[in-house]
Amino acid sequence: MKLRGNDESKRQARVAQLIQEEIANIIHHGAIKTREPLEEDLRDNISVIDVHMTPDLLSAKVFVSVYGDAAAKREAFTWLVDHAGKVKHALAQSLSGMKRVPDVHFKQMDVCSAVDLMATIDRLDSGHNDGGLPRGMIDGIDFDNDGDGL
Repeated sequence: MKLRGNDESKRQARVAQLIQEEIANIIHHGAIKTREPLEEDLRDNISVIDVHMTPDLLSAKVFVSVYGDAAAKREAFTWLVDHAGKVKHALAQSLSGMKRVPDVHFKQMDVCSAVDLMATIDRLDSGHNDGGLPRGMIDGIDFDNDGDGL
């Protein structure tokens, strides 16, 4: 899933892809040196969804999704935000050929909610719902726009 717009240059896209792959490897291998490391099960639940680079390549917005319950999501995302400098340091070590390594800013995305929404839309579109209600109805709510009130 790519969130990049058409206004991004090819160079930005290439660097963003490289940064995305490297940050994913750094997180999953626990290559961040810190006094309070993130537990392996939480690291495994983090997905790096996309990276947006500024035109000057000095800043990267890293979009992540964390699977699990609300407490685990909060803990993992807070850890990433608090240790963004350490992630940048690990990134600089793995990308030693780059002249400058961008600042890393984490943004959270909830992919699970999006998947649930898409499943609901598919159920509406196919006419299948769990309550035996007419097409366009889920849990008694009319989602179609046919003006029948049903």
